[in-house]
Amino acid sequence: MLNTLAIGTSLGFGIFVSPEVLIIGLLLASDRSHPQANTFGYFLGSAVGIALLLCAGYFLTHAATPTHPSGFARWLRVIFGGGLVLLGIHTLWKQRCGKKEKSKRDHQETGLGAKLMKLLPVSEEPRPGSPLPSLAICTGLSFLLTVAHVKTVGLAISAGHALHAAPNQAALLTALAGFLGLALFPTLVPFGLAIFHPETAAKARQISQAVAEKHGGWILAIILLLIGLDFLHGALGE
Repeated sequence: MLNTLAIGTSLGFGIFVSPEVLIIGLLLASDRSHPQANTFGYFLGSAVGIALLLCAGYFLTHAATPTHPSGFARWLRVIFGGGLVLLGIHTLWKQRCGKKEKSKRDHQETGLGAKLMKLLPVSEEPRPGSPLPSLAICTGLSFLLTVAHVKTVGLAISAGHALHAAPNQAALLTALAGFLGLALFPTLVPFGLAIFHPETAAKARQISQAVAEKHGGWILAIILLLIGLDFLHGALGE
């Protein structure tokens, strides 16, 4: 049970340290017109996307295991473990070598931020109209960001695979709660801020961006490598 919980929460934490997801959510929360609709749609799209990816990993394992109870399950763990290790190595490489290129792109940040502001339903001045269009746009945007994000796809499908290996229902539910609690945190926090403290969204965005840029990549890489190696050790050690 503890092993399943540790794997589920670690995979959820891998999604948790997604600075771009949290920063976009905080940007939506800083809207002066419909911050609650923006952030609720952003949370809803992420929740639906992660749930679908979890189900994909779980039922892929469930459908394959009865046919090949040992061999196929072993190769699934090898595939998931190898993918997580490769993703961890790629993250380390980006963290190590990406710093050199970052300074060259810093002068473009203002322009990119302005373009993002135009794409998202965010404005610094109140605008008339119903919140439903903002809700629909943010839901679709969040869903696409979730199912098209290589890291999120790999971690959520791997979590579904790990949940299938839970020894009992209590372990499954506990690991699922730990995974979802961390995986949905980056989209749930902006929603909470939009309801209770919308004026703090801009400041929270700056703080989270600074912390994530300094430490987020290294933490994520270590988590990916450890879980990937655990999957490989479990498969190759059988």
